[in-house]
Amino acid sequence: MSTTANNMIIAAMRKVNIVQAGETPTPDDMDITLQALDAMEDSWSNDNIQIYTIREAIFSVQAGQQSYQLGPCKNIVSFSNIIPGSGYVNGTYANVPVITLTGTGGAGYATNTSGIATTGGQGAFATVTVANNSVTSVTISSNLSGPGDITQGGGFGYNTGDLITIDTSQLGGFGSGFTAQVAATTGGDWAIERPLKIEKMKTMWLVNSSLYELDLDISPLNFQQFADLPLKQLVNSFALNFYNDKRSPISTVQLFPIPLVTMNCRMFLRQPLINFNDLNEIVEFPPGYERAFIYNLAVEIAPEFGKTIPPEVQSIATTSYNKVAAINSVPRYMSGDGGLSRAVHGINPLNPVYTIWAAGATI
Repeated sequence: MSTTANNMIIAAMRKVNIVQAGETPTPDDMDITLQALDAMEDSWSNDNIQIYTIREAIFSVQAGQQSYQLGPCKNIVSFSNIIPGSGYVNGTYANVPVITLTGTGGAGYATNTSGIATTGGQGAFATVTVANNSVTSVTISSNLSGPGDITQGGGFGYNTGDLITIDTSQLGGFGSGFTAQVAATTGGDWAIERPLKIEKMKTMWLVNSSLYELDLDISPLNFQQFADLPLKQLVNSFALNFYNDKRSPISTVQLFPIPLVTMNCRMFLRQPLINFNDLNEIVEFPPGYERAFIYNLAVEIAPEFGKTIPPEVQSIATTSYNKVAAINSVPRYMSGDGGLSRAVHGINPLNPVYTIWAAGATI
């Protein structure tokens, strides 16, 4: 079902008599309630209620590197090699979206039929100045809230050398030919919208000269387990564990032991399915979710506005929440791979040998 945050907020306010039918809430009241809606969404995600999606992502692990930044990193800092184009309408255009054309060196990203990259960096906004009908400057906007709570317009996932442009419709509706290259980015390793949680992490191990690939578990460590490791610089062919410090917006992931081989890792990341960043943005709900959101939001905001929660509103809020929670109740099963055994040599549990019985190979 489709709706907007604006519609849900007004409906929730009516349930607890903050506004009456036909009344319009004040901007301040809308902001307060939007913050409550965002906080409630985060809380439900932590309760494993499916207002998130599990996204698969593949990142590179470098030999000898233990620490990796995960989140909306690699933000654009500046541009160079501006091709000014012609025919544009003179003026200054603030907060216009950046379009990536190709990756570093003119290659590396898949593009659609219009030549626009379908992978690579995203989310950057720029301020563009046009004089004499040509682009004279382009800078990153600094007054936006970007992905991952970054308060700037540099987006994330960009690389030095990426070729970008701005859609003509954002520059007065006329002109063509403008491009620029990304001159500098902030640091980072694994660029992606900040995940709520790393659900699973796997080493993608190539066996028998890359004839086939195994996904080997990299198990999570909590803070205490990682802190108690006596030798954090231990090395191994591939990592067996990871520790995520869960900082926001960019967290640091530590691998243990430090891998000696460059390879890829596969992550399954829990990420928000619904973002209430814009009051009027259309959001899609599974059946039953909208009712649960409206009634539980009403319960959430009533004390803030000094209102009493009607018993029927409280009852519907509880019932609708429980129904949504029941939908998301999934049994967990222990499982193992019968074709993969792990034998530990000597007394060092960090030097495992895996045997693939079906193939007769040892790694």
